Amino acid sequence: TPHRVDSASLLNLWQQRVGSQIDAFARALAKAVFISEIGYRNTSDAGYLPYSSDPGTHAPRDDAEQARLYGAALQNVSHDRLINGIFIWAWSIAPYTPSNKPAAQVLKKWFLIL
Repeated sequence: TPHRVDSASLLNLWQQRVGSQIDAFARALAKAVFISEIGYRNTSDAGYLPYSSDPGTHAPRDDAEQARLYGAALQNVSHDRLINGIFIWAWSIAPYTPSNKPAAQVLKKWFLIL
């Protein structure tokens, strides 16, 4: 739904809704996969239909929500042996761009670790 998810729920929600499907796909292929595109808008409902440039909402800007969503995704990916890597989509395309926002710092942290 188009609302902000509390931080405590993000890790489990990502694993249940995204990670489990990616892992099932990787198992069906019998090999690890690479996520070729992941991106989140910088809005308060960025987790709602993240693949859509027009999710039908007019949520306010929320750079912190975008950063939290990237953090949850990368925390899950970093521990998942069925995912070999991830590519951040739309580095310079608004409203997805994480460049010069808190999300860029989250990405920097995780890519230094990975």
